[in-house]
Amino acid sequence: MIGLSAHGLSAIRTVPGLYEDYIHGLGVDISCATIGISKSLKLTYDAKDFLPEDSSFTVDRNYICAALSRYLNENFEGDDA
Repeated sequence: MIGLSAHGLSAIRTVPGLYEDYIHGLGVDISCATIGISKSLKLTYDAKDFLPEDSSFTVDRNYICAALSRYLNENFEGDDA
């Protein structure tokens, strides 16, 4: 699994339809972060408290590669380049 934050997500969103149609349904938005100091001491933070809205996403990297491949095949299959 990889985490995409603001920079990775903004790069993917520059390609029209790539995130919305091919990638968004493959992973999960990060809603909280938990830091474990010990078994009994864990701190949990709401992602909204320290991250801009819709700026962190976790997905399997193989799914990203497959989504990119599908996008390219469906949108540029007939190109001679």
